[in-house]
Amino acid sequence: ARQPLGWRSWVAGGIFAASAVSLFLSSLASYPLKNTPLPYSDQYLQRVEAYLAQQPGDWLAGASLKGSGAYYDIFQKYVTLYTNGGYLAYLGNGGAMTVSLNDLEIPLATDPLVREREQQAVGMGLFYRWVAREKAAGTFRDVPTSQLAFVRHYGLKFLILSKGVEVPATLTPLVVEKFADELSGERFLVLNPLK
Repeated sequence: ARQPLGWRSWVAGGIFAASAVSLFLSSLASYPLKNTPLPYSDQYLQRVEAYLAQQPGDWLAGASLKGSGAYYDIFQKYVTLYTNGGYLAYLGNGGAMTVSLNDLEIPLATDPLVREREQQAVGMGLFYRWVAREKAAGTFRDVPTSQLAFVRHYGLKFLILSKGVEVPATLTPLVVEKFADELSGERFLVLNPLK
């Protein structure tokens, strides 16, 4: 018959588990994400950081537009998390973020189960919910008009575009400055939402 584990076995197991967790955490500390090379040029990141440093306040909000190819799996469709500008957390005071303006243009799967999950991911987006409210109120005209209204309403100060993505015509008049990254093809556009 097998004997039940005694307290010594539990203590030894706890020490082993604590050691394993400690080793894992120390390995993460030796390779912090902040020191991981990003696919952007130093010049681009320095220009973005200089812009952020000049802005007043603790938080600065901007917008993100990605190409349809960026949404290659369900995880990328969580538009509240996967937007352009992931590097913003490491620049300046870390008080900048982006909101997706692509929510209604993301391709969804044809399989009903996968499509339902993807729709839930996209449906969490702030812009998606903005347009849903416009539709419920009968004020929705088209996506570009809603993008402009959203940017103005929330006072978004910049727009980050993935390589190959064009600025919507409705937002072009708001652009006051552009930074382009030669390495990634990404563009950082400074906006004046009051124009």
